[in-house]
Amino acid sequence: MASIGQQLIAPELGWKRYDNTSPSISYDYSGVFESFSSVHFGGSVTLIDSYHTNPSNTQIAHFKFKGTKFRWITYGSNDRATDARVVIDGISYNVNLRSSSVISQMLVCDITGLTNTIHDVVLYSGTNGSYSNFILDAIDIDDTGRLLHPDEVTNIFDLDIGKRIR
Repeated sequence: MASIGQQLIAPELGWKRYDNTSPSISYDYSGVFESFSSVHFGGSVTLIDSYHTNPSNTQIAHFKFKGTKFRWITYGSNDRATDARVVIDGISYNVNLRSSSVISQMLVCDITGLTNTIHDVVLYSGTNGSYSNFILDAIDIDDTGRLLHPDEVTNIFDLDIGKRIR
């Protein structure tokens, strides 16, 4: 079983991985862009770099998933933020994106034991880092769970023009 700070190039048994480019993940900050390299899952990461202004604790990414567990996969190095956050259903978890050496596909957040319902997730940048305050390479969730598209609803009574239901 992987632990925080270790490289995790593929999801472990019981998990499945979604790339940072998944249409189910919406990015809420205009300074976000992709960086491409074969060391990243799917060939890219989403990041804010030192060329962009990053206000303290900026909401960067938002998505919903159904399942009981969540992992954040990033690109770690010694100049990354140590004070990023993930908020799941209003509960905040501190996330350290920094590592002593460069580690691609590094596990930085591992949350288990959630109820098997739809969870609202927001990823926030950190401010305590010299180069990049936010990097998302991928997320892992239960292999029986799923990400919901931002326009997806689960109740027919919530269905409006522009929304969709499975």
